[in-house]
Amino acid sequence: MTADRFCSGDGLSWTDLVTNVVKLSGTRSVRMAQAMATWSSAPLDLMQSYLHEAAHHAFFFSPLGDNLASLYLSSTLRSQGLASNLQVKDGNSVSRTFSDETVRLARIELMHHDVMKEVLRPLIEGIALFAEFDATCRGATEYHTKPMVSALHMFHNGPIAESPPQEEERVRPWIWLHVFMPVLREVRLADAATSRKAVVYGLPFGLDGGGYLLGYMTVCRAWEKLGERIPLFRSEADLFFGYVSDFFTRDYSLIALLLDTSIDDEREFLDRCIAHIAARLDALVNDVRLVDVEGWYSPVLRDGNDRSHSEDPAWLLVSKRSDVLGRAMEENLRRRLRSYESDPLRGRAVRELLWLLPNRRIVPVWSIEAEIRVAGPKFELTVDGAEIMSGAVQFPNVKDGVGAGSIDVYFVMDEPPTLGRICLISRGGDVIAHWVLAIDGYIERLRRDTMRRIVRRRSAGAVFDSFQQAVTGYVERNRANRLLQLPTFRAEVADVYSRFALWPLSGAAIEEHVQRMKEFGIVAALEGDQALVDHLAFLGLSRSVSKSGELYLNGDEQQDELTHRLDEVSKRLGLKLVTMRGDSIVNHI
Repeated sequence: MTADRFCSGDGLSWTDLVTNVVKLSGTRSVRMAQAMATWSSAPLDLMQSYLHEAAHHAFFFSPLGDNLASLYLSSTLRSQGLASNLQVKDGNSVSRTFSDETVRLARIELMHHDVMKEVLRPLIEGIALFAEFDATCRGATEYHTKPMVSALHMFHNGPIAESPPQEEERVRPWIWLHVFMPVLREVRLADAATSRKAVVYGLPFGLDGGGYLLGYMTVCRAWEKLGERIPLFRSEADLFFGYVSDFFTRDYSLIALLLDTSIDDEREFLDRCIAHIAARLDALVNDVRLVDVEGWYSPVLRDGNDRSHSEDPAWLLVSKRSDVLGRAMEENLRRRLRSYESDPLRGRAVRELLWLLPNRRIVPVWSIEAEIRVAGPKFELTVDGAEIMSGAVQFPNVKDGVGAGSIDVYFVMDEPPTLGRICLISRGGDVIAHWVLAIDGYIERLRRDTMRRIVRRRSAGAVFDSFQQAVTGYVERNRANRLLQLPTFRAEVADVYSRFALWPLSGAAIEEHVQRMKEFGIVAALEGDQALVDHLAFLGLSRSVSKSGELYLNGDEQQDELTHRLDEVSKRLGLKLVTMRGDSIVNHI
């Protein structure tokens, strides 16, 4: 697994930071092929992995993600000719000389990319786990995140009507309450979901576990604290998921720090990254007000879902000065990348890579090899010997015969309503057929606008893969691995998040829990009692899909006993897991 891939809880699904390619686990199956090659919904056992990876995609397809990717490209483009000063272009020798300053800047950019990415890793994984286990839309707001909307398209069987049956009801709340929530409830109340969340509880509490548990507890605490001031966040957890993502990914003061190559010392850059993230977390949990949240998503209320947020940095507690500075540094980076387009050695690759950055909204999410037989106007498709489907050839000049092909599924993470799923059936380099799943009335628009971009996306992806191979040696030699592997680095980053994850504890109490949960997380705090671990997971999942967002004792003697035991452990350890208030259950994670 490469350092730029972020995984879901199954360890098999991943999202690449630079290309935003998504791979879902469990993909090598006839059942999945049958579902994805048609308008059928994807298998529900993939929904949690999908939400996790879609959250990663949303985080990376943002100003912060774009600049992390651009900085990586800038560093590697600077370096591509460092290994050799003489290359051949169109039969002619092309000489390149690289100054010491070029070498220095290339290494600074790669160091900034690596350190920032690792400091953010717990937050990135925590937000994705929150999307997977907690994010919910109950219809109290018109705002919905792209991961949630795309999941509706992936796991709802058939086209989605733009209007509900009763005209007097609002469209989006009707869809979420009556179409998607039953599906989400089925997934989260399944034993597999409980087991999946229980695994997260057993991960190391620190960076050694990939930062999953540390980041998830941090995000859950932020949600709880903000929910005390902004009750809307408690019922509309998807709204919180969207806001907390934007709070960091649209923070141009953080982007300015990332792009400030005058900071050439690893230690200084790490200290400034840690200080910035700590300050932002503190501002998130203590300073955000309802008016900030309403200002942030006011374009949704005014314009519908054609825009998902306000561009005013004030709603994200970012000063105008910092925003202007960060955007200016961003433009300088883009201008420098564009300057390579006329380069005789790297021009074509640069053009493809620069095209790729804004078009990462076209997400390759799934692919499987298939055998395709074409006979006249018809084709047949088989996977592992099983016939998946047959249909009409939709494109001209496709030759008869049998050959290796593939089913490829893309999700277009555009602004609703031009958001949807596209399946391509291909043999060799020829597209034989395709299907579009989107909101009624927008299918043709999506087909028209997107097919050309998908073909270009494939080409750009192939160019990036070749580019990666060319720069692998440089990247591995110059990554900030020495710093990132130091115990002091890992401890200092973990300390920032621990203070928020273990709120309201402080001082020695935090250190006591850090040591207790160092290797086996919450499972260690619960002394390995699997019944308690599973019940804690079940309570959190149940709360996320309850109609009101509240939980109560249900009269089941065994379950109620486990709930009381969790309450007692929480009080004894001072660790916020479960709190009982009469018959009401407050689940904190």
